[in-house]
Amino acid sequence: MNEPWKVAGLCPEPLLAPEAPYETQEGFRTHVVFPGGMILEDSGEVKLYYGAADTVECLATADAEDLLALCGPAGPAAG
Repeated sequence: MNEPWKVAGLCPEPLLAPEAPYETQEGFRTHVVFPGGMILEDSGEVKLYYGAADTVECLATADAEDLLALCGPAGPAAG
């Protein structure tokens, strides 16, 4: 991508939300996740590192194409 600052698409729903007991029932800030970093592997797997409930560090994985399929066009105001 020649212009990485441009938004290509937006997802109408959060890609990551607290669901597990250690995210919703335990810790200092329940029902909150804090995305911290993302790695795109050559295989197309996306590794998303995040903190949960201000207590633990977690890893979520997904396929890049699946994530892109969730996103719609950004529209003219997003670029």
